[in-house]
Amino acid sequence: MTTSPLRHPTATIAPPTWPATSPIADRVQELRIRITGAADCHTVHVAWPTDPPGPRLVPRPNAAIHTPGWKLASATPGGLELHRAPATSVGPGGEDIEVTGLDSAGVPGPLTLTVTATDGDTAHVSRHRLHLTGTSHPQIEDFHATPLTVPEYGGKATLSWTWTGPHDQGTWYLARSGHAETVLTDKDYTRHDDVYSTTVTDLTETTAFGLLWEGKIDGHEQHPRAVAYVFVSTGDINAGNLSADGTVTVLGETQTLTIRDQSPHTYTAKTDGFLLLNLKDFRATAPALTTQLTIEPTHGALLTRTVTSTKTATGYPEAHTQMPVPASATITVSGTTQDTLTTLCWVPLGSGPLPVTRPTEGGAA
Repeated sequence: MTTSPLRHPTATIAPPTWPATSPIADRVQELRIRITGAADCHTVHVAWPTDPPGPRLVPRPNAAIHTPGWKLASATPGGLELHRAPATSVGPGGEDIEVTGLDSAGVPGPLTLTVTATDGDTAHVSRHRLHLTGTSHPQIEDFHATPLTVPEYGGKATLSWTWTGPHDQGTWYLARSGHAETVLTDKDYTRHDDVYSTTVTDLTETTAFGLLWEGKIDGHEQHPRAVAYVFVSTGDINAGNLSADGTVTVLGETQTLTIRDQSPHTYTAKTDGFLLLNLKDFRATAPALTTQLTIEPTHGALLTRTVTSTKTATGYPEAHTQMPVPASATITVSGTTQDTLTTLCWVPLGSGPLPVTRPTEGGAA
């Protein structure tokens, strides 16, 4: 058996984000499987979950390979099998196997692809993350500030977010409390795959930042938005008719609550404040987990924020979000599991911890 100088074939998947496709869509999207490291790699199998509610790929009847020397042996709801023609080999620089005729289905979100590349009688398995976007509803996910609290007056912070829409079209806008929206050009932010970051400076007070993307998806105008907060420990306070005799403390003592079970958890806010949620899944190979945070005020509309865990540099999937909470509002956290650690950080504008409204079945917060 002839082998290349490298030990075994290595597979990579592109693109990292899979745009919405359907059998009637005009878009032709290619899935590229790059094989390097072994000239005698003769079979590649790509598999994905077929759970109907989850994100998945569905091959069309006309699914095909556009790389000479390879043929599509099978295309099923659960994956693809690719065969290299006899008497051919993968070149020393690697080879891109291009497959078309795959549609997105199910809900948007991350999809794990398991690639098995076989050389000789040995199979080499690797896993890759592909993010499927919604048909016409791209989302700004996990919009948050680092650090959340800036200790110095006039300091800076980094705003980061995950974008499930197209990267080569549309316009980004960023607004901060008391200021008009400004356009973010590609010089104002950095991007790594689907994650964007920008730096904000001159923070002199606790500030809300609004992020907006405007563009067309499949001919329809889209305007997804998100809000994040940056706290300034020694910042200015803007208020009307405010007087004090002595020291005024606006931000109360922070409180941390943890959840490690499956039951919904409900709390009632005694005062206005901000609630931060951090979700960490200790199963490194676990599928994405979606957790929902709901704020129900005594007056006004219901606020709902859904977060989906994504793999981070630590090797474990995580997700973060934060929301303002008015006094007397009911807070509900749902979608947690026993394999995850959900941490709530309550920052009250005033005094009073976040009490549990009712006991939780299966564990206490």
